[in-house]
Formats: sequence, structure tokens, C-alpha cells
Amino acid sequence: MVLKLIFKKICPKCGITHKRVAFEGTKEEFRRVEELDIPPFLCCEELDADSYEITIDEQVTKKGQIEDMFDVYEE
Repeated sequence: MVLKLIFKKICPKCGITHKRVAFEGTKEEFRRVEELDIPPFLCCEELDADSYEITIDEQVTKKGQIEDMFDVYEE
């Protein structure tokens, strides 16, 4: 089964909600991820790059807490 996390971020510059694939792989692979590498948002280049780094820990991996920041798809 493949787990796909789509990171959602509202740009303070343009007000549009952007979506980027933050992770795609199995649940076992996701458990080993320490940090997600989010591709940059083109209209948000002025934002601090650190704002794209999402640290994965035990609390965030609970589905209810992930859904605020991500769309979660299971295939």
C-alpha cells in the first residue's frame, strides 16, 4: 500500500493554497522519515526556506494531526 502526503500551504503573498507532494511511499518508509523535503512554492520564494521543513515525530504521524497540513491518499 502506498501512502501519499500532499503538503498544503496558504501563501501569505498571493493568498492561494498551494499543494506539493511531500512524501510518497509505504507506511514503513514513512515511519523512517525524519524530515520531509517540500519543493519550493514559486510565488513564495521570498519566504524563509525553513518554513518548508516539516519534522516528522510520533505525534505528527497520527492521522488526525496530519490532515490539517496534508491531504493523505492511500493506494
